[in-house]
Amino acid sequence: MSFANYTAAVALIRRWLLAAFLAPSIAAAGTASIIERIVGPGAHFFKSERHLPSATLSKRTVQDLAHAPKAKNIDDLLDGAIAQQRMNILDRQGARKLFNDLPSGDKLLLKCLQVQTCQPIECSRIAHVSELHSEVLLRRPDLDPIQANHAVGAISEKVMRTYFENSGWIRIEGEIGRTGIDGLFVKRKADGMIREVLLVESKYNTSTLSPTNHGQQMSRDWALRKLEELRLKHPNHSDYEQSERLIERGFYRARLWTMRFSSNRIEIDLQRVHSKDANINLLDDPGNRIAPPPQVIHISHPVNYLERTLVRAYNNALDEVGPPVH
Repeated sequence: MSFANYTAAVALIRRWLLAAFLAPSIAAAGTASIIERIVGPGAHFFKSERHLPSATLSKRTVQDLAHAPKAKNIDDLLDGAIAQQRMNILDRQGARKLFNDLPSGDKLLLKCLQVQTCQPIECSRIAHVSELHSEVLLRRPDLDPIQANHAVGAISEKVMRTYFENSGWIRIEGEIGRTGIDGLFVKRKADGMIREVLLVESKYNTSTLSPTNHGQQMSRDWALRKLEELRLKHPNHSDYEQSERLIERGFYRARLWTMRFSSNRIEIDLQRVHSKDANINLLDDPGNRIAPPPQVIHISHPVNYLERTLVRAYNNALDEVGPPVH
């Protein structure tokens, strides 16, 4: 379609919309087929019986969606979104593809339209980042990209901390605001003094360790800077001073924990982080002194106590985001 024809089509659409708003009877029966050629199949928003007014949307449940195919549900919900002016008519076809490409696209669109602050296009794009992003948005469709990333990161951290706490390590607070050490763990002597220090950085999916003003994340220089900040923040807490001294002497371990969620499975990689200064070297071997976690956990069929514990931590972290969608 040429730009001139496109502009003319947009002008016609606006006139037809105005006519339909002021006097629905004006809208001719053939209008829908013309619009459908412009914005894609399924665009039946001129047919009043297919409108989903705000009151109807608020009362619809996920169970209602079971009575029709996903594609038809999405078409109906998009009609409702346009009727409520939650979406531009010209964005309809793109939104239709985005939501149809998601396994629970109709559920996500319904939950989004039931939250006034949720923007359907943005919501669907965030959900495409990963399966866990999609699961998070089903529970909180109003989250923006940064908030969704934080929620996903918090879930990975929760599972990571649960694993090491169940592996004989004692966690001490390593956060300073939204920064710091995701997992700061110690083992103690009989007198309570720290004998071993473990630093763990948690990442989700394809996230990587970042450069900072104090060296690469998880490098020795970076770790010392974080311990100094923690020691100054907690001047009466000797654990940080003890940990700092051990790291200065090189008596510590560092690991990168990477978690993924795919096809109802938790996938975990644990890499050793080697550093003597501001740089790092990642080794696929997790080392002899740190027990490796299960690489794959089937959420519906954990095979032992540890896997059941990690699945429970995962589900609890998801529930902290919002209630599950059934």
